[in-house]
Amino acid sequence: MPPAFRNLALLVLTFLFVPAHSWGHAGHEIVGYIADQLLDESDESGASSFVNEVLSNSTLQDVANWADTITKTEPWSLPLHFINVQVCDDDSCVFVPSRDCHGNTCVSGAVNNYTQRTLAQHSETLFDDLKFLTHFVGDIHQPLHCAKDADKGGNTIKPIYYDVTDQGSEFSLHQIWDFGIIENVMAEEYNGDVTTYGDYLLSLIQTDFSDEVEDWKCDTVSESTCAESWGQESVDTAMKYAYLDMQGNEIESEYEVEEDYAKTNRNVIEKRLAMGGVRLANIIELIISKK
Repeated sequence: MPPAFRNLALLVLTFLFVPAHSWGHAGHEIVGYIADQLLDESDESGASSFVNEVLSNSTLQDVANWADTITKTEPWSLPLHFINVQVCDDDSCVFVPSRDCHGNTCVSGAVNNYTQRTLAQHSETLFDDLKFLTHFVGDIHQPLHCAKDADKGGNTIKPIYYDVTDQGSEFSLHQIWDFGIIENVMAEEYNGDVTTYGDYLLSLIQTDFSDEVEDWKCDTVSESTCAESWGQESVDTAMKYAYLDMQGNEIESEYEVEEDYAKTNRNVIEKRLAMGGVRLANIIELIISKK
């Protein structure tokens, strides 16, 4: 497609669907922070030193939200933040890459692409490549960033009523999962501090999740990653938890978030954040192993 038409098409996409910031600022920082700490703990591989060198002594946490800040000036990047599954019903919602990620233009394609670009280590683009990779690994673990095309990942299911500290009480379902539940937990239990919350999730990785952590990791980045299966994980999580109230009914506009919904899905969200951090660290370690 000629550049002029490509740019026009992507600008149209901007108006059709402007995604909320995935995981919000806090969620992305938490994923980056977890990865930073895990890489620091095992720097025999040189992965932490690699990150410091590439990012000019910034951390993954520092750059985790960068890709969200450029979507207006770089509209081509917008479709890379999500997977919209075209065909879903009450019983099945299956991510089909050839249909839902045509030309690798979705978040799983972006994870694969920026893994390969970071692996190639082209000096002129490596700084941005690693920042994109950090962000998109976070995105693919937000369940409603890999969900139904019919409601744009819960963006059109609104208003949803839920009091979020200092941010109001009317949101889309997507926003409840992006930042609403996370912000309330941080405010109520961690004094609004990302690193303190991140340390709690690191403790879960070492305790509650310890038997699962190795299974979360990918074996190779030679040609691709495990991103397509991670995308399907998020789709499954969205269908099982995000879209259903505590009685098992599909959530619709005007839903008032129940206390049990927030408590149950806090646990779901925390596990997805932990998985994102573990997997980001794992990908970077695999990249270093190929140097």
